Amino acid sequence: MTVISLVISGICTAHASDSFIVVDSNNALRVRETRRTKIVPVTHFRGAMAYWGLAEIGTWNTFQWLSREANHAHRTFASAEEFAHHIADGLQRKISSTRFHDPLNTRIGVHFTAYEQIRGFWIPELFYISNCDPPYELVHSEVKASRRSFFTISGENDLGRHGEVEYRLAVRTFLQDRMLIFNNGDPLMFNQIGNAIRNSIAIIQQRHEEIRPDQINHYLELARLPVQVVSSIQRSFMRRDARRVGGKPHDLAIQPNGLYSSTTGDKP
Repeated sequence: MTVISLVISGICTAHASDSFIVVDSNNALRVRETRRTKIVPVTHFRGAMAYWGLAEIGTWNTFQWLSREANHAHRTFASAEEFAHHIADGLQRKISSTRFHDPLNTRIGVHFTAYEQIRGFWIPELFYISNCDPPYELVHSEVKASRRSFFTISGENDLGRHGEVEYRLAVRTFLQDRMLIFNNGDPLMFNQIGNAIRNSIAIIQQRHEEIRPDQINHYLELARLPVQVVSSIQRSFMRRDARRVGGKPHDLAIQPNGLYSSTTGDKP
């Protein structure tokens, strides 16, 4: 398990993640990775993929596989949606070809963001690729990809239509003065931290005491800070063999023009 965070605004999309990869050994967790990012740039679609959950199957590695697919995206796929379904199908084939003692060990999720050009505007989208939904106690039989921006704004669940022009333009209008925030991996712990941080920022703004930060770094920090706080809490208050979140934090932002930024050295 891990924690990944995503902020979508009219300025940029900003991903963040921790670095832990853990394995369950005799009902105790053992950390195998503390430094590597879980965020993969997808430059062809002005986006990125961040993953949580299943990290390795034998010698097969989720990060390496996602990276290879991202590097080949420009050769085959005409749209970000087509690429999202390709990623879902590939993950499904890999999981289906492997025997797991516990179905919960197959849980995986990917935040794939991309910009789509709609009537001259570059509009961000989140494709959520997963075989489960919070609180992750039930694993579905398939890994599926679905659009999540308009659904999150409206609650309308006719997801198959949300790539149409009117829905995409509605997302653009929403993002002109608001933002969308997503997280996966450990929402129970993350949401309390994330909500507290956002509420604190709102109080600062109400008091007109905010600084005027670089906007990209502002969104990077908004995505990254809750991940860092969760990591710190687990490091300070959880048994070592129970920690699931930690290691080096990572962030990556993408602007509509395809320019990438990072405060953690993760630019492509």
